[in-house]
Amino acid sequence: MLSYASIDRIEGNYVVCEVEQVPYTDARIDDFVCISCFMTDVPKGMFEFKGLPIREGNIYRVLHNGETIDEVVCIDEAEKNRRLKVLNNLI
Repeated sequence: MLSYASIDRIEGNYVVCEVEQVPYTDARIDDFVCISCFMTDVPKGMFEFKGLPIREGNIYRVLHNGETIDEVVCIDEAEKNRRLKVLNNLI
């Protein structure tokens, strides 16, 4: 499944990601806090292979099997900005 994932933290050679359990096309910006997710450790190399920046809070599209990430597809700056806007409006 192709879903959104966010970097929670970086631990050594691993990136801890929170991965949504819905296809990214079905993710609703006003409901992203309530979407079912799982946490997983991803080797930094999966990001570095594609030249993607590794920063806490970044949003990516990833292919996963419901337990682990199979591929980091791309970074999604537009989705990150939408989520930050929603969070700022809540505050």
